[in-house]
Amino acid sequence: MKRLTCKVITKAFYKKHPKVKIKFWLIRGDGYFYLTSDDIEFYKKFKSTSIYTFKLFHMTLEQWVSSIEALCEEAELL
Repeated sequence: MKRLTCKVITKAFYKKHPKVKIKFWLIRGDGYFYLTSDDIEFYKKFKSTSIYTFKLFHMTLEQWVSSIEALCEEAELL
């Protein structure tokens, strides 16, 4: 199994959801993680971009993907 990184999590999400056209990536904040993008549509659609967990390894890859899916559902991307 690959080491869990922001890049691995983002790639796993896009592998599961290749039809999501807005590109974003996961970034570590101070005590949380958030999604960011250089696409203006991202900021128009997403009401929340934060995932509150202190460390990457506090959640499994499946939990990370599920958390991103929840944000995308709220933004009506899924």
